[in-house]
Amino acid sequence: MTSPVDIANQALDFIGARATVSSINPSDGSTEGNACSRLYTPIIQMLLRAAHWNCARKQVALSQLKAVYTSPGVLSPNPPPTPWWFEYAEPSDCLKCRFVLRLTPQYQISPPLTTGGMNVLPRHFTGFVPFTPALDTDSFGNPIKVILTNEPKAQLVYTADISQVPDLWDSQLLIAASSSLAAYLVNTLARNTELMSQMVSSATGAIAAARATDGNEGLPTQDHIPDWVQARSGGFGCGLGSGWGFGQNCGGFDGMSFPGGLRY
Repeated sequence: MTSPVDIANQALDFIGARATVSSINPSDGSTEGNACSRLYTPIIQMLLRAAHWNCARKQVALSQLKAVYTSPGVLSPNPPPTPWWFEYAEPSDCLKCRFVLRLTPQYQISPPLTTGGMNVLPRHFTGFVPFTPALDTDSFGNPIKVILTNEPKAQLVYTADISQVPDLWDSQLLIAASSSLAAYLVNTLARNTELMSQMVSSATGAIAAARATDGNEGLPTQDHIPDWVQARSGGFGCGLGSGWGFGQNCGGFDGMSFPGGLRY
């Protein structure tokens, strides 16, 4: 079973470190353990945001917190921020929101479609809808992460935080993760510019291979929208007119940053 410690030790192998670590959360107290403890989670979380990895995909029905109307024709005294109609709680394990889905309602069918009595038509996908992650406060005044959208009974597709369970990852993602961590460990443990450059090159190559394999596992999509397209509203309308582009509101993934200023 692969663990975060295995990823950390593989990263240390990549930079030629002679030491290994026995624990990174908490640290085993060694120089290498302390470095891995500080760097592991933010680096792996950044990598998980750097593509729409299939192994980290989750889809849930969101829990509604606020709505414009409390009942038909009755405005809420505490509505979501304008221009949004609904506010939902962001899932606690959400690293990056990908899409909010528009689904048809469930319909009762009479008479039943089959002799077995199937009389409910399930919801099916009809498109993506605009949304934005935001910050609000709960009833006790504590800050909470929320999702604002105009979609009733919204479902969210998101990247889940599986940084602590690498046994769930694809094998190529494992190599991309250890290579990315290795690129950051060089400055902390070795201060070797040439080695850091080699590790960054190795990591970007591993990420490219993992992205390609992951993208070929399902239906072909263009999840990553180039910056110049996003600047022009993404190129794909989401139903609210200009300024609401597909790339900005419907789930493009992030770049991966490395020491030395490279963003991949």
